Amino acid sequence: HDDAGLSSLCDDTTDLPGVLTGYGGRPTANSVNYDGTSVVFSTITGGGPGGVLGGFFKSTPDGTITKLADHTDPLPENPLGTFSGFGDLDVDGGLIFGVANGRLYAFEGAGSVTNIATGNNLSAAGARMVYYHNGFTLFRWNDGVRETVLSAGAVIDGKAILSILGMDAQGDDVCVLLRFADNSYGIYIVSGTVSA
Repeated sequence: HDDAGLSSLCDDTTDLPGVLTGYGGRPTANSVNYDGTSVVFSTITGGGPGGVLGGFFKSTPDGTITKLADHTDPLPENPLGTFSGFGDLDVDGGLIFGVANGRLYAFEGAGSVTNIATGNNLSAAGARMVYYHNGFTLFRWNDGVRETVLSAGAVIDGKAILSILGMDAQGDDVCVLLRFADNSYGIYIVSGTVSA
């Protein structure tokens, strides 16, 4: 990449769409992602009457930023509540998936947002597919169908799973970081389609 150019998409002085006046920082390790077409990011800033303020955003590689949701937008499942607790955000050629309020949301290109389920972490794995977990159960949502992939208590290599700590997915395959009941750890690949 000797001849590669470096272009700024967003920083603390960028006037973001909506009410935020700049990129305030990333709330999780999985809050900035790029699928070759779209850059998605979540940001948080301190302060305000409700504590931490934040939002979900999408950018083109040339820096055109659009707001997906921020702390002033109503929740699809509860119009009296607003988005908060901004976390993971990912895209893989289609829907944009984000975690806020301890829930998983899917953002469509036309501006609609759907509450999929509860969850803390996610990894987009295709245009309309996402893996997500709540620390104890790993799920796959594939175009509206939710499947359980792996749960705490399952025994692998003679050890019971205590918790799911992290993951990254691509298509039908997902790599998971597991903690076992004996306080050991392991990284595993779950390959192939999930049986419903």
